[in-house]
Amino acid sequence: DGDAGDGDGDGGNYVKIFLGEGGDGDGAALAANRAVSQRFIRATDDEKDKHMYEFLCALKEGSRVVAFANTKRRVEMLTKAFWNHGFGSVSVHGDKKQSEREAALNKFIRDECPLMFATDVAARGLDIKGVTHVVNFDMARDVESYVHRIGRTGRAGELGESVTFWNPDYDVECAPALCKIARDAGQDVPEWLAKYERAKESKQWRVADAVLKIAEP
Repeated sequence: DGDAGDGDGDGGNYVKIFLGEGGDGDGAALAANRAVSQRFIRATDDEKDKHMYEFLCALKEGSRVVAFANTKRRVEMLTKAFWNHGFGSVSVHGDKKQSEREAALNKFIRDECPLMFATDVAARGLDIKGVTHVVNFDMARDVESYVHRIGRTGRAGELGESVTFWNPDYDVECAPALCKIARDAGQDVPEWLAKYERAKESKQWRVADAVLKIAEP
């Protein structure tokens, strides 16, 4: 979104692929929680706000959502924008003081603000009960981070839901790995995403991307 380097880790909109082995060195196979449904929405950056608004409006009362973006700047912009739309929202990222993070988390846990926008600083190590949905406003920078993100819901025997806004402008590289993660967890992969997977694997994704954009405006 134009602010590369402003994230909690590496900057820029790109995806690194870690497939088959977890990135923490323990040799464990990378797998998503089967208790979490995975839904994918094809969306450019200009379309994401609309999809997010429609998603939030359709939620049942009592839902609690963690939405991930890849930069601190975007997290702050989204938090303010959706607060102004009437959604109680807080933000958590690496520029926040510990006291500010704790205050935001407490508001989220107490349902004072049931929408939390966060960078990946919140994806690991947090065990918040009652998170019903995870939204990847930006696709994670690697598939391992994607698995950790969506693992914030579907905990302690509960079911969870994840929604990922997948941008064909810069998320194509992850299509094969993302499809494998979803299928291995028993999830359906939409045909439009499977087309990118097949095109990427056949090294013809640029041609396929152009065709898909014409066929699916």
